Amino acid sequence: MRYYAGACSALFAACLALTASVSAYAADAAAPAEPTPEEAAAAAVIADARAAINITAAWTRATPGNATNAAVYLRISNNGTEPERLIGVRAAMAERAEIHTGGAAMAAVEGLDVPAGETLAFAPNDNHIMLIDLRAPLLEGDSFLVQLEFEKGGSQTVAVPVGAANAMAPPLVSAGNAEDITSGATEEPADDSAPQ
Repeated sequence: MRYYAGACSALFAACLALTASVSAYAADAAAPAEPTPEEAAAAAVIADARAAINITAAWTRATPGNATNAAVYLRISNNGTEPERLIGVRAAMAERAEIHTGGAAMAAVEGLDVPAGETLAFAPNDNHIMLIDLRAPLLEGDSFLVQLEFEKGGSQTVAVPVGAANAMAPPLVSAGNAEDITSGATEEPADDSAPQ
């Protein structure tokens, strides 16, 4: 019995030593590496470009019947001193999302410029984000997330409230979440597909 108790004590001590060793290794492995000066400069450029973009007044209409497509409208303001470009969009609630120009053609484009100090408007019969092959109907009062990808500023996510099927302007936003562009959203954009 004495031999058994001694063996258990030795085994317990070995387990403690092994746990301490693994914990120390994990702490060292989890420590982030210092970025190179080039990486730090690139991150600063992205942060500045992202901070310059302000996305407001996002909205869409409820889809009638068996509609499979919908348009999203919003405003993108570039408050920076450098031009920016919207290069992609994505939404989990549609198989595909595209940037479309307005006018008679209503054609998909690879991107749209957002000049420094200006606002790019997406509105009915004008520029818009086209959601193609909706996974579910858009119901008035709901909201969902759309991710916008910018050339310099990376991606930004905006909540899109759903207005009436005949709406011509965004639904009213309560004062409590007027500044929060992600308030009330019900799902995340899919991150397993590239921006469309």
